[in-house]
Amino acid sequence: MLRIFALFTHDLTARDCAALCRAADASHAVRYRSHEDVPGAKASLAANVLLRYAASRVLDVPMTQVTTAAEPSGRPILPGTGLHCSVSHSDGLCVCAVADAPVGIDTERLRAAPLRVAQRVFSALELRRLDGADDPDRVFFEIWTKRESAVKLTGAGLRDISGVVPDNVRTRTFLFAVDYAVSVSTFTDTT
Repeated sequence: MLRIFALFTHDLTARDCAALCRAADASHAVRYRSHEDVPGAKASLAANVLLRYAASRVLDVPMTQVTTAAEPSGRPILPGTGLHCSVSHSDGLCVCAVADAPVGIDTERLRAAPLRVAQRVFSALELRRLDGADDPDRVFFEIWTKRESAVKLTGAGLRDISGVVPDNVRTRTFLFAVDYAVSVSTFTDTT
């Protein structure tokens, strides 16, 4: 079982954020209120609420019965549910994956790609794909989100974004709302 949820965060008003604070875990609400002017604060708050909402839908329980926590690495977890999760946000979109097995998700808004990064991070095969692309910006972010969702899945962290994606990782990449690349990674086996 794998379910993906999304929430646009571009136009969140102060009233919207107040409602999100009521729906968030208490620690996230406090953190948001003390840092609401910090870039990314709204997206982080929205990600927590989206994760709680997603888990409540999958478990068929009220959101008030879902709590979140984080591993020392910062990866979100849903304690006591048996569910695995991953969240990502980028420039107005928050996405969340909830599954019965480990999962990683990433999203990026399509824009002018920092192609110089590709030389340092992408494999030779990925560079050839990028070089031959009709839309190199879209392809760059498809590859980037694939890599980032894989490191979220494996727990390797962004320091290993340029590493080899293990053979037992399967990634699905798609465009969402025309402007976003989204990738979801799972293991091909559970052994």
